[in-house]
Amino acid sequence: MRVFVRHVGLSTLPSPPPLIADGAALALLAFPEAEPFWSEVHETVLGLHPMPMGQGRSYSRPKRQAWGRLSLMDNRLTFDTSLQIGALGQGAISLLGLGRGSATRFTSLSDLLDSSPRLEPNAAAALVQACAAATWNPTEDEQEIALEGAPGLGFTIRHAGSGTWALAIISRNNLPSGGGFDTVTGLADFAMFVARVSTALARPGRRPARLAVHVLDLSGLRHVATNLGHAAQEELLRAAARRLSAAVRGTDLIARLSGDEFAILQADVSTASQAEAMARRLTGLLGHPYLVLGETVSVIPQLGFVLAPEDGNDASLLLRCAGLARSSLEHEAAEATPRWCRFSADMDARAKAQRNAEAALRNAVCAQQF
Repeated sequence: MRVFVRHVGLSTLPSPPPLIADGAALALLAFPEAEPFWSEVHETVLGLHPMPMGQGRSYSRPKRQAWGRLSLMDNRLTFDTSLQIGALGQGAISLLGLGRGSATRFTSLSDLLDSSPRLEPNAAAALVQACAAATWNPTEDEQEIALEGAPGLGFTIRHAGSGTWALAIISRNNLPSGGGFDTVTGLADFAMFVARVSTALARPGRRPARLAVHVLDLSGLRHVATNLGHAAQEELLRAAARRLSAAVRGTDLIARLSGDEFAILQADVSTASQAEAMARRLTGLLGHPYLVLGETVSVIPQLGFVLAPEDGNDASLLLRCAGLARSSLEHEAAEATPRWCRFSADMDARAKAQRNAEAALRNAVCAQQF
């Protein structure tokens, strides 16, 4: 007698179904007590080969349905003793920073982890080694793993029975070294943002990292604090954070750096026009009036962005250059549009010339040369 899940309910059948029943994967999420039967689901899907490119119509309907049900799983994947992937959930794909459609692209656990922009190469290798070690010594205990090279992520490995192991990927809002979370907005903080950008850039031998870093501030926020109080200022920051979160993908990252300054990591940018579209969308959303504690307030968003690796290949450098682009907007007229721009090399040259002039002026004053 076998038990399996169907339509978010438990049913008994005299024999196992030929393929996963409708709603099985969804029901496994709703009923944790059905976990012992996960191995049956995994064994059924293990025989499914990835859908051939361009042959979606000719691929059998039951197999397409089975992959569709698995996409409903949350943040887990399963693997066998040879580290071949059996089932891969969309939640796990998203947390690894991979795009949709990746579920059928990877068959090997090492290939999947090595392609993730959320894992540094040493972290990916360490996680593969931990998964391999789990298959050598099967145990019922769940192993929790934290890796320095995987900022914002945690992992657990457990034996699911019948030569199958499950790897759960968990979102973390803290870093092993401390920090990672902004208490006012609930966004990532400066430390988490730098760690995530550095991880995305550290991808030797893999797909070249191509991303955009946006830095923006809200001009007029100090006036809100002066006129309405700090509670209104914090509520405005939280409202802005909600708008930003609604405008980006799950693979992107938003952080509050300090005060009224936010940063956005835009992953997988193939052209500069994609970054420009993001900048236009963000400034447009943040420029609408806010209702804060019964008062209508407005702020002026100003945004600068850079592209990697064209404008730099270091997290600190990218943030500095994006900040320079944002600061260049302060010298324009208040009615000037757009309120965003991309960094250019002449901005850095002007900033250096200004710093040198200020230093020379200070030295001249100290030396009483006037």
